[in-house]
Amino acid sequence: MAGQTGRRTLPVPALPLHRYAIEQPFRDRGSLVIPGFCNSITAHSANYDSGSLLISKSMLTHLFETYTYISMDRYKRNQVEEAISRINEEKSGQPSQALRTQLKRLLDADRAATHEARATGSETVNFAFYSSDSPGKGTEVLFSAYEAFALDTGLRLLSHHWPQGFVVRALRHVREHFERHHSRILRQDPAVLFNTEAIKAKARPGVLGVDNTDPVFLMIATAKASFADGIHDLTHFTICRGMEEVSKYIKKNQVHSWSLFELATRSHQLNQELSRAPPRPRGRS
Repeated sequence: MAGQTGRRTLPVPALPLHRYAIEQPFRDRGSLVIPGFCNSITAHSANYDSGSLLISKSMLTHLFETYTYISMDRYKRNQVEEAISRINEEKSGQPSQALRTQLKRLLDADRAATHEARATGSETVNFAFYSSDSPGKGTEVLFSAYEAFALDTGLRLLSHHWPQGFVVRALRHVREHFERHHSRILRQDPAVLFNTEAIKAKARPGVLGVDNTDPVFLMIATAKASFADGIHDLTHFTICRGMEEVSKYIKKNQVHSWSLFELATRSHQLNQELSRAPPRPRGRS
């Protein structure tokens, strides 16, 4: 069925260690580690009924038509843009041109990274924001709920001044781990996850405040390297469930500075906005 194309893990080609391409990361159970990236960082979410189907018609020639059936966990680009615009609290009724441009650049960079990986010998790739290769002109690309969330996460990282190339390649490499967490988060009961009394009961002095009972953090952390070859730091990119996992990771990897991005609340917010955004014909605002 179209729209349900599976993904395979990207085989990591051998690249020079100092190259800023993140095609040969050091791995640690779903984390991405980039040697020598930086010296310091500041610490610090219209669908239809679930069983319904969308019939997407694409003209092949003047005489032939093909119909592609897409399950409704897929979203048109306008839906993704509108949902992300809303959770970023844009005041205009439609996504701003600036937001659309940033999202387009992330998508283009993801495609470009695929071309680059294949040019170095990779036959299979792991996209950050897509499910498969470009279907070609005239065919609309649909996005899963996770892919929409990954785009929003990429936008958040850009707003913290992380380079676009770093953001795209990092999200490509942690996709399997990231997507698994996203799926689990959306299966959680919002009534339990956002129970106000339970959130207040878990609050403690000196503990990072969150607005849900089961926080998940995307962490970008910088640690001292264990080798003396002119590279002073390693940058880690990983997912931690709860502050306890964050603390364990920091101690294990001798992290000296880090950034945290909470994911659980944002996942549910974006999923709600995706369900509200109506699909629009291409070429129209």
